Amino acid sequence: MLKKPVLFALLLSGWLPVAVLQADDNPDFEPIPQQTLLDYLGGKTNFTLIDARTADEYEAGHIWGAGNVPPGSDLDRNEALPADKATPLVVYCKSGLRAEALQADLLAAGYDNVRVLAPAQMLWAGELPVFNCGAVAEPAPALVTVATSGATGGTQ
Repeated sequence: MLKKPVLFALLLSGWLPVAVLQADDNPDFEPIPQQTLLDYLGGKTNFTLIDARTADEYEAGHIWGAGNVPPGSDLDRNEALPADKATPLVVYCKSGLRAEALQADLLAAGYDNVRVLAPAQMLWAGELPVFNCGAVAEPAPALVTVATSGATGGTQ
């Protein structure tokens, strides 16, 4: 698998009404708080990032370092999941629906710290996900490596 640089965008947006509406639709939905996400990304806490999209979507491009737990996966055998069920997990997908479903499955399987990266906290560069952290007053792109298959390098 080759690595392809992609622009990592940090925007002021923060929590958007979409996340609030989504939380109202599912009372068990627990998006990751903005500050917790920033702490994780800043290296203050170890966590495992999980992509809940299909294997094909994951192979087409994912956030560097994310493991893949596609819909219908056997959670006991998926190597992307940590053995220590107390490890903080952050789950994402494009719409939030598969991430919410995986969050529920992981909680039922005994993982006790599972948060969803809400769609309002994500941006998409084509089919590639990037974070929308609200960390700066104006957009300030920085380079991040996103793993893709069949990539030849370069920047977007």
